[in-house]
Amino acid sequence: MNLEELESSTPDYEKLTFYFLLVSFNFICLNISIFLQKFPIALCVTKNRRSKYFKTPCNALENEWGANIGEFNIKSNNYIQKNRLLNIFKSRAYKIIMDLETENEYYSLEDFERK
Repeated sequence: MNLEELESSTPDYEKLTFYFLLVSFNFICLNISIFLQKFPIALCVTKNRRSKYFKTPCNALENEWGANIGEFNIKSNNYIQKNRLLNIFKSRAYKIIMDLETENEYYSLEDFERK
């Protein structure tokens, strides 16, 4: 089944969900130590198996980062506030993706980066 057949057989709201599922967001701790064994946290945006990393102002020690959940763990000072900050970045990324979806359904990561 090609994309044209899929588009003709699904309602509009399902097409939006189908295209939206092609994008994923994850927070990762980069393996580059910048200061006193702290590692930068980056937002990884993946679309069509292509990833782009965006730096955040957050840094974490190795034991403060929960790699399996992509958030600060309880060992970090003010981990609740830091996780809220990460959620704000993620919600902004979702908003940009939804804006791009309404403007043009065939957008790229470069379009996301420009926004």
